[in-house]
Amino acid sequence: MSLGIYPVFDPDLEGTRFEMSGESLAENFEALDKIARSAKLTPLTAFADNRPIPEDFDGDPDELEEMMGEWTEWFDSTVGQVSVQTLADHIKANQKAAKRLAEPSWVVTELGELARLLGAAAKQGAKFRLEMSSM
Repeated sequence: MSLGIYPVFDPDLEGTRFEMSGESLAENFEALDKIARSAKLTPLTAFADNRPIPEDFDGDPDELEEMMGEWTEWFDSTVGQVSVQTLADHIKANQKAAKRLAEPSWVVTELGELARLLGAAAKQGAKFRLEMSSM
């Protein structure tokens, strides 16, 4: 079983969907956040559920959601698109950042697909958030 990070939209998008599994984003999320912070960029986790996780929790994300209750925060898709694309561009241009990732070219591909989808969401007036789920 693997984990994936994927976008969720409100309202749902029409005519397009996330064409990636989000596995590379999930596998590298800690490194991606460190890269973003060191470059003074917005980290991906800024668009995810940042409620504190109980110290003794050791289940999967679906169990955590059930335990903590519904999360209702949504983010501006235009802001997300710019942040995600800027992070992808930084990784492409910075070998030191790329070396911190497992399969950096695939991470950049997933970030690019996420940025594309956020652009479509912005045009449709949809808000978004990033979620993690087991696949």
